[in-house]
Amino acid sequence: MLVAAFAVLFLRLPRSDHAAAPPLAAPANVTMETMNTDYVLRWDWDQSWGQDVTFTTQYISHSKARNPHRQDQWEELCANLTHHSCDLSGAGLMYEGKYLVRVRAEADGSCSQWASLTFHPDKDARVGPPSRVSLSHADGAVDVHIEDPLSGANTSMRTLLPGLSYHILYWEGPGPPQSSQVQNLSSKATLVTLSGLKGRTCYCVAVQTLNRYHPKKSSFTSPICIQTPGALVWWLSVLCFLGSMLGCFLLGFFFYKTSKWLQTVFFPASQLPSHFKEYLCDFPGSDMPRLLTSDAEQRCDKVVVCPRWPPEEQDPPPEAVAASPPGLEADSR
Repeated sequence: MLVAAFAVLFLRLPRSDHAAAPPLAAPANVTMETMNTDYVLRWDWDQSWGQDVTFTTQYISHSKARNPHRQDQWEELCANLTHHSCDLSGAGLMYEGKYLVRVRAEADGSCSQWASLTFHPDKDARVGPPSRVSLSHADGAVDVHIEDPLSGANTSMRTLLPGLSYHILYWEGPGPPQSSQVQNLSSKATLVTLSGLKGRTCYCVAVQTLNRYHPKKSSFTSPICIQTPGALVWWLSVLCFLGSMLGCFLLGFFFYKTSKWLQTVFFPASQLPSHFKEYLCDFPGSDMPRLLTSDAEQRCDKVVVCPRWPPEEQDPPPEAVAASPPGLEADSR
């Protein structure tokens, strides 16, 4: 009977026409993307909740969070965000500090639960590769000049990471490295000399940043290459000298022939007589020759060549007189 009475009472209770709205979901997959002293908080959000959702981000030091009298002293970083990230680089977080960072969703006056993570920059922040690497020759060797990675304030990360060192790979280039050819060394110095290299050979270098305390390592820098110096072979020097001498001779011979030809054309050795020049020029005193004449100025006469008549008698040669036959005498008349 008691059970039946409760059932009747439940059926008589007023019912709402609409079911209660589900609570707003909290952001998911909260992570911190870092590089040196640049920190960006990122999270995921289910778009099925709609587009009119904003986000708020706060942080507090770990020491304050553990203090009952100060655990509510959260500092707001980003408010009314429509995208899914918040930049903490300008928040002034101490590199050796430890912080709690949280984010929540807000829509139509309702808020989700906070999604939080613990962030310790000295332990969790990634370190970047060297800011610059250059190569130079040094008495048959190669010097590697390394510049420390930089913080967001453009200061050396060595001030925050005293145990900073570098892992250097070098190999014969210019192609990609082969595992059997790669040599490596580690150094805390920013100037490293690579010795024992072959002369007149291309070598490529890549550098990685390492940290001993809270072990960290960066990606390698892009390879850069340099040609090592070497002694020049003596016969190659002689060949270069002879080639340069031959080139100079041919060039001088060419200029000599060209100058002679120009002199012959523009300044001929044989000059025309003055009366020829007067006839060939357009008018007396002119230097321009008259090479062509008009038809009206042409003068033509017909010339006929004839033999002389009567022909002149010539005495026979002495040989013909001596050979006259006997019995023939010359006419005495």
